[in-house]
Amino acid sequence: MNAGGKMSFDNHSAIDDYIRRSAAERRALEEAITQARARLARAHELERRLAEFEQRLGEYVVSAYTRSEPESPTGKPHEGAG
Repeated sequence: MNAGGKMSFDNHSAIDDYIRRSAAERRALEEAITQARARLARAHELERRLAEFEQRLGEYVVSAYTRSEPESPTGKPHEGAG
């Protein structure tokens, strides 16, 4: 400020520059947040699909195992079975 209490042009220009830089930084951060949220949503979707795949695979393995297990001569389950 000068002696009359008014802001000098140099200070006004510096404040405008600061506001412009701050606005640009805010836009960049908002874009980064948007991209991070999109990546997080994609990760959650992949995690869900992986869990579904693991469930189906487990069901397939159990089904294949039970179909291929030979019966005992007595018709009773083998020792140690289920």
